[in-house]
Amino acid sequence: MLVHLQGPWSPLLGRLTLSAIPYTSPIVDGAFVFAAGAAVIVIAAITLSGRWGYLFREWLTTLDHKKIGVMYVIVGLVMMFRGFIDGLMIRTQQMMADGPHSPGHLQALHGYLPPFHFDQIYSSHGVIMILLAVTPLLTGLSNIIVPLQIGARDMAFPYLNAVGLWLTAVAAALVMLSLFVGDFSHDGWIGLIPLTELPYSPGVGVDYWMWAIQIGSVGTTLNAINMIATIV
Repeated sequence: MLVHLQGPWSPLLGRLTLSAIPYTSPIVDGAFVFAAGAAVIVIAAITLSGRWGYLFREWLTTLDHKKIGVMYVIVGLVMMFRGFIDGLMIRTQQMMADGPHSPGHLQALHGYLPPFHFDQIYSSHGVIMILLAVTPLLTGLSNIIVPLQIGARDMAFPYLNAVGLWLTAVAAALVMLSLFVGDFSHDGWIGLIPLTELPYSPGVGVDYWMWAIQIGSVGTTLNAINMIATIV
């Protein structure tokens, strides 16, 4: 049963309350444990090696086009892994649920995912693979290679380059956060009308989808402008 807590949370977080944490779902619980465990391992490794200062100075605040390109590639690979898992879950659901008149594989009449969860995974898979996996990978490789190929010291606008990276990272973080707080859009990765309207999607899923798309698109647009200016 979900927690229903009102009061001071509503002015701070709007419609997002503790009731949005689906801690009774084994799949979500497993994803949370995996992600939290991986984060703890990474943070512990950086702390024990005393690399926080180096990481902040040399990477997180860098304007070097090669390092920014590497971080783009890292974001793209992480999100590609998430998108691959989503795609695997989609195909497994389709394999296990053959229809109302078939017992399905593994004796599962309707698969292992409820309809609303399948719709979320389908939506997030499309957003991730196009906007947050393929695009960052191509952008990262372009950041590394293009200035070197044309003999430029760096991108035309190094600060804009860094802003584009971190906007993309924020968009990726929003999609990942929707795993554990609230849910993602149920309405497809292109946002089918009128399913995205409030009567059909009263939760916070469309908000996650909308902000991830907008923030990621701004980051991609800034990088495209920067790339054109660098080449010209």
